[in-house]
Amino acid sequence: MSKFSNLMQPSRWSIYSGIRYCPACLSVLLLVVPVFLWPGHSMAIQELIPKLSLDVTYDDNINFSSKERRRDWIYEVRPSLSWRYRTERDTLDVMAGLRGLKYDTEHDLDTLDQDYRLYASREVFLGTIVSLSGRHTLDTTLDDEFTEEGLLLDREDRTVYSVEPAVRWQATERSTWSLSFPIYHVNYEGDKNVDYNYEYLILNYSYLLDDEKTSLLAQPSVGFIDFEHGDTQVYEMMFGVGYEFTERLFAKLMAGLSYTRSHNDKENYSKTGWVGVGELKWDWDRGQWNMNLVRRVSASGYGETLIKDRLTTGVSWRITERMRFKGRLSAGKVKSQDDKAYSDENYITYDVSPAIVYQLSERIDVGAYYRYSLIDEKEESDRNRNRFFIRLDYIDVWFGQ
Repeated sequence: MSKFSNLMQPSRWSIYSGIRYCPACLSVLLLVVPVFLWPGHSMAIQELIPKLSLDVTYDDNINFSSKERRRDWIYEVRPSLSWRYRTERDTLDVMAGLRGLKYDTEHDLDTLDQDYRLYASREVFLGTIVSLSGRHTLDTTLDDEFTEEGLLLDREDRTVYSVEPAVRWQATERSTWSLSFPIYHVNYEGDKNVDYNYEYLILNYSYLLDDEKTSLLAQPSVGFIDFEHGDTQVYEMMFGVGYEFTERLFAKLMAGLSYTRSHNDKENYSKTGWVGVGELKWDWDRGQWNMNLVRRVSASGYGETLIKDRLTTGVSWRITERMRFKGRLSAGKVKSQDDKAYSDENYITYDVSPAIVYQLSERIDVGAYYRYSLIDEKEESDRNRNRFFIRLDYIDVWFGQ
């Protein structure tokens, strides 16, 4: 029986759990009804954006193994179509995309991924904006989850459902409140990885000081994570500051405490630790640079909660009018929150991906990419992977009213 079906079992979910889901349903109704049923505006801007990417990739370790390396050529096609709708009060973004992968010799790995996204918002009152974002994804764990989460899981098909209702209130010229309720569910097709779901309630407060550059920040949150072998409750409180050095340079740093209570088939335990998030953005005439640092308690396909530290940074620099350099670096540490946990993970990941992109025409780019990935495991041999690929990108924008 799937984990999604288990949500409906009274034996699995107590009355307390059911009460937690009522606000979720109510929040979705309160947000969807105003966005879609409120009278619209006649002056609307619409954009239809078709995209197409073609890749040819050489991968020297398609199974990311330390001992039995397999290599292959991979041919990839990624069509997508986006629709954007804008008025003075409304925003609606819809996207549907496919990703077809064809292996030259390892035909059993051929796959067709799917990605569907939705974002809708409306200013229901002066200074008050409600929004709803959602995503439904079908992909594989070995590549996609490593890129997104920095986790190495067994290769399996993965289905992800996520929805996030939110409300943002500009209380005064200097103070802003926002409340969001992200809900996330992951289902793995096989039995090597463990399905999970979580819900978080996150409150953000920001106050702009008199210098018009410094913002004081606060973020309390509570989260509920459910696995096949147990569950975890997460309570966090962070404080921080944001500073706008110039119109092109901005930094933010937040840190605080976390407290978790976990239950699994072996034991009950609680943990106290620290969490944080840092952000740096810098734009200049010929490019931009950004950096993000995160430490958080995270759900995972290992069937347990993890402590994850992750640093990601990316740069884009225009060399000439048509040529630009792009690069991304990611480094992270993954550790089981409890040493006696289900799988007891402990490793460090590195991922580097430089690229040179050339603009052939107004709508077409061609690029040469390289990506190196490394996993340093204390009790096992290191795993590394090299990928070289050529990509052709086509994008167009059709406007309408």
